[in-house]
Amino acid sequence: MSNIEIKWQVTAKTILCDVTGEICTILVYKDGRSKCTVGEKQHIQCPRVQEYKDTLFQEEKTRG
Repeated sequence: MSNIEIKWQVTAKTILCDVTGEICTILVYKDGRSKCTVGEKQHIQCPRVQEYKDTLFQEEKTRG
């Protein structure tokens, strides 16, 4: 990730959580950190967070 020039600080996506059925927001930071607003409260590791993060960084890599 450090080799990629990323022009944003944080990006977010709002989804319907598959696990809880709640609306949640996935946040991905420029430095690679990521979190889900519902997952953090309920201590759930959601694969959609990692999928979204991977997609974002792959898109940035192909733009580079």
